[in-house]
Amino acid sequence: KKQKTKNATHRRSPSTLASLGKAGSCVLQGLDLVNALQLERGRTGLHLSTGSFEKELKAAQAVTNARLQVNDNDTIDGLENFEEVVSLVSELKRASQWLDQDRQILDKRSEALANQLGIDGWI
Repeated sequence: KKQKTKNATHRRSPSTLASLGKAGSCVLQGLDLVNALQLERGRTGLHLSTGSFEKELKAAQAVTNARLQVNDNDTIDGLENFEEVVSLVSELKRASQWLDQDRQILDKRSEALANQLGIDGWI
């Protein structure tokens, strides 16, 4: 009589396990990016509200940039069953474009916003 296993991993093929590993890696990269973006957001707020902390903001931007590195050979092959992960990979590949636009606006307007008081300021 064949014994049933409680652990479903034993019944998955090697390719399925590889796909799960790749999907997990993509999700972790996405979480790392969200963490870096939150840090950068906080440093941006400090910079805009005080007009200083530019060094800390640049350091946070460098951390974000490092997390944005998505290799061109990072494909969605093997992720066909993970639609959410495919969407995440697509967003990771586009994130640097919209972040560059946001940073350009910040660079153009940060000094003026930091020097405005009250409701006319950055908040």
